[in-house]
Amino acid sequence: MKNTPLVVLLSVGSYVKTSDLVYSQMLKLGDAIDEAGDYTVKSFVFLPIASCIKRYRQVISDLKDIKSRTEHEVNFGFTPIRWSGAFSFFLRELFIKSHVYRLESAIFKDLASDTPVILHCRNYYSAFVALRVKGRQPRSVKVVFDTRGLMPFEVPYISKMGSLLFGPFHRWEHELVKSSDVVLVQAKKSKEYLELVHGKEPNIAFLPISGFPLKRRHKKLDCRFKTAWKKKQFLYVGSLGHWNNMEKLFTAFSMIAARFDEEVEFLVATTEQISFPQERLPFKIKFTSVPYDEVHRLYNDSLALIIAGSAGDDFFSQSNMRLNYFSTKAVEALSLGVPLVVNDNLTELAEFVDSNHCGFKFSHFDKYKNSSTDLCGKIEEKQAWGVVSRNADKLGSQFLAENVHTAYAQLWEKLILDTREAQ
Repeated sequence: MKNTPLVVLLSVGSYVKTSDLVYSQMLKLGDAIDEAGDYTVKSFVFLPIASCIKRYRQVISDLKDIKSRTEHEVNFGFTPIRWSGAFSFFLRELFIKSHVYRLESAIFKDLASDTPVILHCRNYYSAFVALRVKGRQPRSVKVVFDTRGLMPFEVPYISKMGSLLFGPFHRWEHELVKSSDVVLVQAKKSKEYLELVHGKEPNIAFLPISGFPLKRRHKKLDCRFKTAWKKKQFLYVGSLGHWNNMEKLFTAFSMIAARFDEEVEFLVATTEQISFPQERLPFKIKFTSVPYDEVHRLYNDSLALIIAGSAGDDFFSQSNMRLNYFSTKAVEALSLGVPLVVNDNLTELAEFVDSNHCGFKFSHFDKYKNSSTDLCGKIEEKQAWGVVSRNADKLGSQFLAENVHTAYAQLWEKLILDTREAQ
């Protein structure tokens, strides 16, 4: 009888909805791997009590919806800790016992002693819980610390509490990095940073963010490009807040529109209530909101996706863009073969676009420069867009959901092989 390895996808974090990309990606990964039949997959998501109490009616509906749309086993729990909050570090020992006991009961009850187990953790606190579970088990358990972003630079400067946290936070991070069997990062500069701070450990690996599945991609690139060029629609998808506000988006829109002799259109797809100046704008703009399962159609109809970057000009916003930010939306666009127009402050993404010629960069006005901002490349030329579209199509395969999921499976396979060889 086949002893199927068990993979547990563990998250502790902010309030989850079906549209939330972090959990959406994890749940879709679980479904894809579970469907292949090589692994048994369980997901455990611990939600902060405070957030759920505030919107408990919506929470009940959302959790039922998530479970109905997810193929593998999904379990939800509650925690007083909000993983990114300042007190999560100080209070982690206080609440971990209940999490550990519940996980042990749910994971190892009736599980054969020789069944390989991998605890795949999406953030700091879940990795902390998983390592505690591993330490209590007589069997071999592997822990994968799948970071979505490194500890924020601004922590020591937010308040006096932040300055007290900075050192302990990074000592905690050091322990997690050293103790985990694998540490995954989604940006190569994040990998360089971790290796610089914690040493060039062999367990630190790069694995890209997952984009859309192949079935969402337009089957005929030439046909997609011909339609998109005729329409000349530029797309922005996502929330509006610190990382992208309307002022910065309008600046990007104005620069793009100025480079075309004919009228172009900008489409903003977001879930927030939109308010913007009513005076006449130098470009055409529309707003829309569609379910996540339909948003790929907006990408396929667009000439390019715009990644505007942070609204903040302060040191912390800028440094996070340079180190800690490789846009999920950019990956989604590339997986569909759609080019990017990206803020060059997003260092790694901008370098990727520039070196692979799969879009164009732009710079916001810099008060320390004597010249105004400009877009790189002759973006008004059809031939130039044809080139970047073809390049985006070629590069996009590495971000397709199927290929990223395969990379995860190969990682787990290696961990299981190491476990069996050790036995």
